[in-house]
Amino acid sequence: MSTNFGQFNPSTPVGTDYLVGYRPGGPSVEQRFLVSDIPIPPRVPPIIFTFDGGGSVLTPGASFRAFVLNDCTLTAWELQAWPTGSMQLYVKVATPVGGVVTPHLVSITGGSDPSINSPLEVEGQFPLSGWTTTLHADDVIEVGIVSVTAATKAILILTTI
Repeated sequence: MSTNFGQFNPSTPVGTDYLVGYRPGGPSVEQRFLVSDIPIPPRVPPIIFTFDGGGSVLTPGASFRAFVLNDCTLTAWELQAWPTGSMQLYVKVATPVGGVVTPHLVSITGGSDPSINSPLEVEGQFPLSGWTTTLHADDVIEVGIVSVTAATKAILILTTI
């Protein structure tokens, strides 16, 4: 039975250890729920890569790396390029062994690389079809430009949970 935690009774004080709510479609009977019983997934921030050519067209082959801070699951990507043009990116991951990042990065996109074909349009994918979506703390993620035409700036947002 699902519980709607969004309908609160404003006249009933809410303590720091419980919330007040009502079951949808059920009787108008107040119920108290322990905060610790509410399944709230941990907040994991998105992984964001920005490319800036400083006014010049971005260069194929340019790449950036970042360490993954927490275990997470990739759920979507969004890509935007400015002021015009198209581009394709790759996304690869390496797992450090003994604290050392190996030079061998593995593509996680399953051939479905992030790309954009229209200026000032946001392209994206949800859910991620064919991608390896599980990342672990201390993995290294690399995003690089495969091809680009005319874009001088771009941003890739990898949404995580």
